Amino acid sequence: MTRVFSFLSNAIIILGILSIEVKAENSKCFQKEASLSIVVSERKIWPFVTQKVYSDGTVRLFVEDRDGGKKKDEPLTFIRSPEPANLEPEYHSEDYKRGYVVFVPKEQDGVLPEYRPATSEIKNEIDIFASPGESEPVTFCVRPLRDIGRVSVEVMGKDRILPYTVYVVRPSVEQTDYSSTVCRWTTKWIEFTNIANSSEKQNLEFVVDINVSEDTRSGDYTIPIKIHAEKGGESQFLVNLKVLPVKLAPSMPWGIFAYASARDENGLLSTFKILRQYGVTGVVMSYTVCPNSTVKPVYPNSIFKPDGKVDLSAYDRSLSIYRKAGFVDPPIISMESLFGDIAAAKGKTAEFKIAEGNPGIKADDIPDDIREFSKKIVRRIYDYSIKQKWPPFYVYFADEPLKGIPVGEKARFMLGVARECAPELQTASTIYTLESLKYFGNVDLDIANYIHPCANADSNRRWHEAVNKLYGIDFIGGYDTLWQVRQMAMLAEKGKLEGMRFWLETPISKMEGEFEPYYFLKYSWKGGPWIAEFSDGRKFNSMAFLGLREGADDSRYIRTAVKAIEDTKISFDSHEKAIGEAAEKKLVKIMERIPWVQEANASYEWSNYSACIVRKDIAQLIMELQNTLKDK
Repeated sequence: MTRVFSFLSNAIIILGILSIEVKAENSKCFQKEASLSIVVSERKIWPFVTQKVYSDGTVRLFVEDRDGGKKKDEPLTFIRSPEPANLEPEYHSEDYKRGYVVFVPKEQDGVLPEYRPATSEIKNEIDIFASPGESEPVTFCVRPLRDIGRVSVEVMGKDRILPYTVYVVRPSVEQTDYSSTVCRWTTKWIEFTNIANSSEKQNLEFVVDINVSEDTRSGDYTIPIKIHAEKGGESQFLVNLKVLPVKLAPSMPWGIFAYASARDENGLLSTFKILRQYGVTGVVMSYTVCPNSTVKPVYPNSIFKPDGKVDLSAYDRSLSIYRKAGFVDPPIISMESLFGDIAAAKGKTAEFKIAEGNPGIKADDIPDDIREFSKKIVRRIYDYSIKQKWPPFYVYFADEPLKGIPVGEKARFMLGVARECAPELQTASTIYTLESLKYFGNVDLDIANYIHPCANADSNRRWHEAVNKLYGIDFIGGYDTLWQVRQMAMLAEKGKLEGMRFWLETPISKMEGEFEPYYFLKYSWKGGPWIAEFSDGRKFNSMAFLGLREGADDSRYIRTAVKAIEDTKISFDSHEKAIGEAAEKKLVKIMERIPWVQEANASYEWSNYSACIVRKDIAQLIMELQNTLKDK
């Protein structure tokens, strides 16, 4: 839309210069189109954000600091939040006296301040369940009916023995997608605090993240939360927690592409521990993650010298920290820029038309001397790993092709070199289309954009026929909500994927400046982060990061059910086998309710609430299976 307006404006100017005589009907058309882009108001809504409203109602934001000022003239089209669907509920005299009401939104993804609760959502308690070793977030809102000053919440009572974290939702204006020029208000960010300032009829949303440790006994727990308003009354919100007598199975491999600079080893270990705490089982590590490395591996700052000797000491430190963090999956060592370094070391960058490490020529046209040098480098990487007794790992030599670059040529070259000189070396790569498989050959771990194998049942079948060990990947930074990430976990399980790998920027150093509602409009690519600490000391998590952990837990419930069913089916007891077969059919029916990607995109019915119901039904199935066998 922005390009259309710009084109029309320029066209009018050019036509006006070149020709005074324009057909009347065309003149009217141009005038009508031009009137759409007339600015009717302009004002600064934030120190670095200017808002322009156009005659057709379009609202655009101009961000001065966008990409360091490089894109300050690129407008972002602002999408207004929809009018709240509900009417303002009727409140009781006690509510007005207290100054606020408490409500639990049906969706736990976060609601904007202007959201009006349905009468059924106004309640002072919530029922949840969890299993030992699981954390469960609880969301509730305080809706001020007048100025009640600062509002705080505090977990009370004997059940404070359950660890918890309190957050406040901080709405922000952000892009709708990775490189989109469309933005809107969203509830992505949650701050580590239990205090918020109030405004009349502007919701304050709190998230209490309750951790049920491995040694928590099963049973019913009541967790009272005191709500205190500075200029209003106190009230109590109850969390009724049922801890199930279920030992959850491990989740599917649940990995992250961790591409961020580490300030030191302690910083990297701290970040890795956070990822592990949130369900991540493995990491794809680039050279930039290595402690004390602040550069990408572009020659001469590469992992090898002109004579071909390799220096992987930085990876030694990273792998040591990887083990300390407690990751259970083999690490994936990212070296997709290695070919670009080889070309640079041999003075071939221009000749090979290198763009971001990718060759602009065919793999078959790369000279033999470069091939031999590449084989020397790859073999020495493998030999070094053996000498240093690295744990089992994969090397990631090639990722998705770039626009304008011959498709898959780096993959064909680097993976071919690896098979020749170090056939024992385990490899992993991103495969975006079935057609591109011919460039990759026999890769040990295939990672596809999960949308493709999970698009529909037929697509899932075709991908599994073509690939042996299939993982999924997605660019999660563009997602703001719990359910969008949970959807991937449930679909990955439904689609029988081996695991998931996510793109996630994890800032190990502090963000510059301080958190502001428009802070992340400064960046033209919406890729993250999901966790942030600002130089003013404020720390933030995100709804999507909680969703990552919730997705891992969804996977654990599904795999626990599958394991329980398998245990009954291998029994010599015909009655137990029958129970297992009946439970298996029931689980299939439950999983059928999870929509494929195309179905989910075509409907707004699937949500976090839907995912919660599916998990609840699976938990009930596990309990029924356990109880039936126990009674026998």
